[in-house]
Amino acid sequence: MERIVHGGDVYGGNAGLLDFSVCLNPVGAPQPVLRVAQEGVLRQGYPDPQCRGLVRAAAQRDGVEEDMVLWGNGCADLIDRFSLSLRPKKAILLAPTFGEYRRALEGVGCQIEEVHLSWENGFVPDGALLEAIVPGVELVFLCDPNNPTGRLMEKELLYQILARCRQVGAMLAVDQCFLELTAARPDRLTDQLAGGNLILFRALTKSYALAGLRLGYCLCGDRALLEQMAHILQPWPVSIPAQAAGECALQSFPRWPFTCFPQIEGERN
Repeated sequence: MERIVHGGDVYGGNAGLLDFSVCLNPVGAPQPVLRVAQEGVLRQGYPDPQCRGLVRAAAQRDGVEEDMVLWGNGCADLIDRFSLSLRPKKAILLAPTFGEYRRALEGVGCQIEEVHLSWENGFVPDGALLEAIVPGVELVFLCDPNNPTGRLMEKELLYQILARCRQVGAMLAVDQCFLELTAARPDRLTDQLAGGNLILFRALTKSYALAGLRLGYCLCGDRALLEQMAHILQPWPVSIPAQAAGECALQSFPRWPFTCFPQIEGERN
């Protein structure tokens, strides 16, 4: 059986195809962001392994402590680091959802239980997900808004799921990479980071249309977990051009996705 993998491969035998699996801000990135990325190509030396400028910029924009922020070579890199660090024995995934979670979890031998979303319910998670979180579950991995359905979870259910995870000792991981391209508040769940059992994955890939630079980060109140994630896999995960572009985007254009949202909403309708 052929495995369905993440899209974006428009090379080789797929050359010339229009890839609908790559969902980016149609407005694109601010031009100054692209210029500093070009300038970064000419800088010599290695990039900052701790991404200090990016950490400061993300913490300030997202209203969190700097030691809650870890950057990586896109969110796929961070999902791998997270899975290798946590090594859960049993996890819950939605179906359908983004394929990178299953790939990373299967790579550490995790048993996966799927909670299926229904067409009749508009592919929106409901109480069945809450009921599936029982003792023995070590991780619940959600995508909010979900990919590929584009549906946001009800905020009340989302916070109930977090409370249930804490009750049974499970970690709640939430991929928020598309959050900035919705009407939801950008601080969704960040007020819960200090309470533990929670990690949020975010990126500039979708909201700033920087997929080619591979630039993602996560927010977590568990400093020990972030420290472990930072010390596995490659030591320089974010290139100089990507760091320069990310700092410019977050510092000079912190609300760029929200200013683009009316146009996105208009085209959706």
